[in-house]
Amino acid sequence: MIKKLLSMGIIIFLASCLFSGYVFAKEEHTSAALEHTTAAAAATDAAGVKAHATEALKHTEAAKTAHSKHPDVVKHIEEGETHLKAAVESADKGDAAGAAKHASEAEIHLKAADQK
Repeated sequence: MIKKLLSMGIIIFLASCLFSGYVFAKEEHTSAALEHTTAAAAATDAAGVKAHATEALKHTEAAKTAHSKHPDVVKHIEEGETHLKAAVESADKGDAAGAAKHASEAEIHLKAADQK
Protein backbone atom coordinates (compact mmCIF):
# COMPACT_ATOMS: atom_id res chain seq x y z
CA MET A 1 0.00 0.00 0.00
CA ILE A 2 2.78 2.43 0.92
CA LYS A 3 4.65 1.58 -2.30
CA LYS A 4 1.52 2.41 -4.30
CA LEU A 5 1.13 5.77 -2.56
CA LEU A 6 4.80 6.59 -3.07
CA SER A 7 4.57 5.61 -6.73
CA MET A 8 1.50 7.77 -7.22
CA GLY A 9 3.20 10.67 -5.45
CA ILE A 10 6.24 10.37 -7.69
CA ILE A 11 4.07 10.20 -10.82
CA ILE A 12 2.11 13.27 -9.78
CA PHE A 13 5.32 15.14 -8.98
CA LEU A 14 6.90 14.27 -12.35
CA ALA A 15 3.73 15.22 -14.22
CA SER A 16 3.62 18.60 -12.50
CA CYS A 17 7.29 19.20 -13.37
CA LEU A 18 6.65 18.39 -17.02
CA PHE A 19 3.59 20.61 -17.10
CA SER A 20 5.44 23.54 -15.55
CA GLY A 21 8.15 23.16 -18.19
CA TYR A 22 5.49 23.26 -20.90
CA VAL A 23 4.00 26.44 -19.47
CA PHE A 24 7.47 27.99 -19.26
CA ALA A 25 8.09 27.14 -22.93
CA LYS A 26 4.89 28.95 -23.88
CA GLU A 27 5.92 32.04 -21.99
CA GLU A 28 9.50 31.85 -23.24
CA HIS A 29 8.69 32.06 -26.96
CA THR A 30 6.00 34.69 -26.58
CA SER A 31 8.21 36.77 -24.30
CA ALA A 32 11.18 36.45 -26.66
CA ALA A 33 9.07 37.58 -29.61
CA LEU A 34 7.80 40.51 -27.54
CA GLU A 35 11.31 41.46 -26.41
CA HIS A 36 12.63 41.62 -29.98
CA THR A 37 9.49 43.42 -31.17
CA THR A 38 9.93 46.07 -28.49
CA ALA A 39 13.52 46.54 -29.61
CA ALA A 40 12.37 46.79 -33.24
CA ALA A 41 9.82 49.47 -32.34
CA ALA A 42 12.50 51.46 -30.50
CA ALA A 43 15.09 51.20 -33.28
CA THR A 44 15.97 54.43 -35.01
CA ASP A 45 17.07 53.04 -38.36
CA ALA A 46 15.62 50.61 -40.89
CA ALA A 47 18.41 48.08 -40.38
CA GLY A 48 17.77 47.95 -36.63
CA VAL A 49 14.03 47.49 -37.10
CA LYS A 50 14.61 44.74 -39.66
CA ALA A 51 17.13 42.89 -37.49
CA HIS A 52 14.92 42.83 -34.41
CA ALA A 53 11.70 42.13 -36.33
CA THR A 54 13.39 39.20 -38.06
CA GLU A 55 14.50 37.81 -34.69
CA ALA A 56 10.98 38.23 -33.31
CA LEU A 57 9.54 36.31 -36.27
CA LYS A 58 11.78 33.36 -35.37
CA HIS A 59 9.77 32.96 -32.15
CA THR A 60 6.22 33.53 -33.40
CA GLU A 61 5.71 30.08 -34.94
CA ALA A 62 6.81 28.32 -31.74
CA ALA A 63 4.63 30.67 -29.68
CA LYS A 64 1.58 29.88 -31.86
CA THR A 65 2.23 26.16 -31.49
CA ALA A 66 2.65 26.44 -27.73
CA HIS A 67 -0.63 28.38 -27.42
CA SER A 68 -2.56 26.27 -29.93
CA LYS A 69 -5.31 25.50 -27.40
CA HIS A 70 -5.95 29.23 -26.89
CA PRO A 71 -7.23 30.69 -30.17
CA ASP A 72 -7.51 34.21 -28.76
CA VAL A 73 -3.80 34.19 -27.92
CA VAL A 74 -2.90 32.70 -31.31
CA LYS A 75 -4.92 35.45 -33.02
CA HIS A 76 -2.86 38.13 -31.24
CA ILE A 77 0.37 36.36 -32.18
CA GLU A 78 -0.76 36.13 -35.82
CA GLU A 79 -1.65 39.84 -35.88
CA GLY A 80 1.75 40.62 -34.41
CA GLU A 81 3.39 38.38 -36.99
CA THR A 82 1.58 40.21 -39.82
CA HIS A 83 2.86 43.56 -38.57
CA LEU A 84 6.38 42.20 -38.09
CA LYS A 85 6.44 41.02 -41.70
CA ALA A 86 5.21 44.45 -42.79
CA ALA A 87 7.95 46.03 -40.67
CA VAL A 88 10.59 43.95 -42.46
CA GLU A 89 9.12 44.91 -45.86
CA SER A 90 9.10 48.61 -44.94
CA ALA A 91 12.66 48.36 -43.64
CA ASP A 92 13.75 46.73 -46.90
CA LYS A 93 12.40 49.80 -48.70
CA GLY A 94 14.38 52.07 -46.38
CA ASP A 95 11.27 53.37 -44.61
CA ALA A 96 12.46 53.36 -41.00
CA ALA A 97 9.44 55.31 -39.71
CA GLY A 98 6.95 52.98 -41.40
CA ALA A 99 8.85 49.92 -40.21
CA ALA A 100 8.88 51.20 -36.63
CA LYS A 101 5.15 51.93 -36.82
CA HIS A 102 4.43 48.35 -37.89
CA ALA A 103 6.72 47.08 -35.12
CA SER A 104 4.77 49.17 -32.60
CA GLU A 105 1.51 47.65 -33.84
CA ALA A 106 3.04 44.19 -33.50
CA GLU A 107 4.14 45.06 -29.97
CA ILE A 108 0.54 45.82 -28.95
CA HIS A 109 -0.63 42.39 -30.11
CA LEU A 110 2.28 40.47 -28.64
CA LYS A 111 1.84 42.22 -25.29
CA ALA A 112 -1.78 41.08 -25.30
CA ALA A 113 -0.69 37.52 -26.13
CA ASP A 114 2.01 37.53 -23.45
CA GLN A 115 -0.46 38.60 -20.74
CA LYS A 116 -2.89 35.73 -21.36
